[in-house]
Amino acid sequence: MNSALFGEGTLALGWTEVHGRYGLGSSLVINGELIAKGYRPGALLELTVEVSAWELAKGHHANLGFTTPLPVVLGYVPTGQWVMDHPPPPDQTTASPEVVLSIGADSRCT
Repeated sequence: MNSALFGEGTLALGWTEVHGRYGLGSSLVINGELIAKGYRPGALLELTVEVSAWELAKGHHANLGFTTPLPVVLGYVPTGQWVMDHPPPPDQTTASPEVVLSIGADSRCT
């Protein structure tokens, strides 16, 4: 998981799973874990990811494109949660973003 200062707080983002989704248009689905600290309630992030494939042939890589933008609320106060032994700080929000890269017959790798 990588973390960095971003605006008024800190973001930590790591990718946990990659899988395909088929249908009328095939897509690549990437699941992650996001931890945001220090953001005011209502702060919003639009997450767009550039996807690359590495070591396709002898160390070469291909840029597959950008995912569909995903809005993520960074600062909110969760309600109705069970009491935990070690709750996170009140200004910490966790999310499980799922970004989608559409792929199909007309997709190109650069």
